[in-house]
Amino acid sequence: MIPETIEFASLLSYSPRGKGGNDMASKQTMCTIKSDRMHTGVPMSEYIARDIRRRLDTLPFAEFFTDATALVPAPRSSRINRGYLWVPQRLAISMEKCGLGTRTEYLVRHSAVAKSSISVPAERPQPQDHYRSMKVVDTLDGCPDEIVIVDDVITRGATMIGAAGRLAEAFPNARIRGFAALRAVSRPDEFKSIFDPRVGTIFVRDGDASVVCCD
Repeated sequence: MIPETIEFASLLSYSPRGKGGNDMASKQTMCTIKSDRMHTGVPMSEYIARDIRRRLDTLPFAEFFTDATALVPAPRSSRINRGYLWVPQRLAISMEKCGLGTRTEYLVRHSAVAKSSISVPAERPQPQDHYRSMKVVDTLDGCPDEIVIVDDVITRGATMIGAAGRLAEAFPNARIRGFAALRAVSRPDEFKSIFDPRVGTIFVRDGDASVVCCD
């Protein structure tokens, strides 16, 4: 069952539609994250994890990450094959190394969905599509109290809220939240800066997901 809302956090933001210098720089940051390219001598996934660890006491989502947090990588839109880049997994691995939780790959994609980034709006998968295409595996190692779904980029939040529905069925007593390295800011006039740590809410309206951020 899809939850009506889920709390999430993000560290960075980017402007997909803006044309200014900062907007263009933010798009380059998005590309660096999506391909996990090198940044200041380390892969971007590792840089982000280190930056969170360094700034944790001052970030609005510090409570998301503790020793008891299960870091669950969000599945790719297609099934995982050997050699495929899975950036959420890399983020979760790096975050675990930085003491931000324990990586646990509870979620897998058993059937592919359309990739949102290359789909027209009418064909983008909705939360129910993600929910139906995922399953929970490897639950024998315990019942976590805190789960954070880790993703690279969040736009509407459909993947995250679909994943939260599956995890809530398997772990009904767990607190389930999400984290994305980068948040898309659709309106150029609302884009502030690349470094823009926020806590917000994903909610479902008419079957689709939308993101609301708080200051």
